Amino acid sequence: MTGYTTHIVAMIVAPKGQHIYSEQATRVEIQDDAAGPYIELSQEDGKVRIDPEEWPELRDAIETMIAAAARLTAEEA
Repeated sequence: MTGYTTHIVAMIVAPKGQHIYSEQATRVEIQDDAAGPYIELSQEDGKVRIDPEEWPELRDAIETMIAAAARLTAEEA
């Protein structure tokens, strides 16, 4: 056992066949500005556009990151 913990803090949802740096890729990320974790969505141009076909995967990624953020909060308590 070491004195380190691994945190997964980001996921990328992109259309099949597109690279993670695609302008259609959406990054779902846990951020924390020392006031507690929150979820940030971003795309290449700074605007988030959600395709209806993308929503199920994006929703799952957001829910996964929210659960991870809750675990981070619990670990800090």
